[in-house]
Amino acid sequence: FQQRMADDILCGLNGVPITCEVLSKALQGLDGPDAAAVTSVEIVPGTENRFPTSHSAVLKCSREGGSPRNLFVKKVSAVAMGQKPWPDRRRTLAYIRNEARFYQEFAEEFAARGVNIPRCALIENRVDALLGDAQLSAPPGSEPTQEELSTGGVVLFLEAAEGYEQTSPISEQQIWVWWYAEPVQLPGYILRLHWYESGYDGTA
Repeated sequence: FQQRMADDILCGLNGVPITCEVLSKALQGLDGPDAAAVTSVEIVPGTENRFPTSHSAVLKCSREGGSPRNLFVKKVSAVAMGQKPWPDRRRTLAYIRNEARFYQEFAEEFAARGVNIPRCALIENRVDALLGDAQLSAPPGSEPTQEELSTGGVVLFLEAAEGYEQTSPISEQQIWVWWYAEPVQLPGYILRLHWYESGYDGTA
């Protein structure tokens, strides 16, 4: 049961379904405190991507008295990676912690400088207690207990990049297109959660 809940993109890290209240809070993070409340949610068909280390989808949020609004959600759960040895899980959790920190600490500055990246709506971050302060290059140490791992991970709620496709990994051709178009902005594009615009014309 715990594994199934960890694999469900509509459930949080604690295995409990993501509520309309949580999604309303996320949209308030984008649109301000007066954003219309979410009344229901569904996965946009064709947007769900399940990888060995992460799970993502675009959620269609129906709202009171307003048009539906989409949110991109990405989930990395320690429980969902239960088949992997601790050093591998630790590495993946460290990567998603860095991604969460990017949106928490640097994304706003990148956006202010003209890098076109999705805005962060809400983050559920439960990895610091598992990883501590040790560098990723340090020995992994003992595996945390099952109780400690049971809710470990990160859920990112981001502004949906409408008109984009999600791919992983980014192809070499995409990187060269971006490099020749805007070399200074390449790091921002790579950090954009592998989103790229179909028929990219160098103005994204």
